[in-house]
Amino acid sequence: MQQPQGSLPNNLRSLLESGLGADVLVVAADGHLAAHSSILVARSPVFGALLRRMKRMISIRDMPVDVVRQLLTFMYTDEVPHLQSVAPQLLTLADRFELPVLKEKCEQHLIENLRVENTPLYCVLARRHSCPLLHSAAIDYFARHAHQVVCSQGWIEELRKDPKLLAEIPHLVANHAVSIASSMEEMRTWMGYGIQVDKEKISA
Repeated sequence: MQQPQGSLPNNLRSLLESGLGADVLVVAADGHLAAHSSILVARSPVFGALLRRMKRMISIRDMPVDVVRQLLTFMYTDEVPHLQSVAPQLLTLADRFELPVLKEKCEQHLIENLRVENTPLYCVLARRHSCPLLHSAAIDYFARHAHQVVCSQGWIEELRKDPKLLAEIPHLVANHAVSIASSMEEMRTWMGYGIQVDKEKISA
């Protein structure tokens, strides 16, 4: 959503981009960004703890600078202009720095964009970062497209990265399928019971 000129989000975005008065350096894998400790402390208890130890250089070297820029943009403005391209990485950072609103935003975006290729990654992210809604949606999607998912390049890539964690996923999918089948059987039983009762009423 485009903010009007002179709005607080726009002013804070300009402050971040200009670096005017910045007193913190946030270092990413391929670059660095200037930031303001007062805003970081106000938004994240993790940043707050780091800055209270008088750290003026925050290292996020496992993420590219474009992702870190989106993290800071959210912390300044509550907006993520390029969520589509960075949601999985941003979910990781939202969990790490205890930003529940951003985490929920990323989780919802990933749920809405579940595909065969990304389901293995999203299953792993959900388990690793305690995302119950994403976990449920990804497991359900996996159960409905199991053959395509385990034959996908996404499955092969995640298997290489974390075989132990990925090995848990088929068991969760199987349990989910059993739960669904049990629920369907229970529904059919109750429907059958209702039909029988109606027949008895008609014949009485």
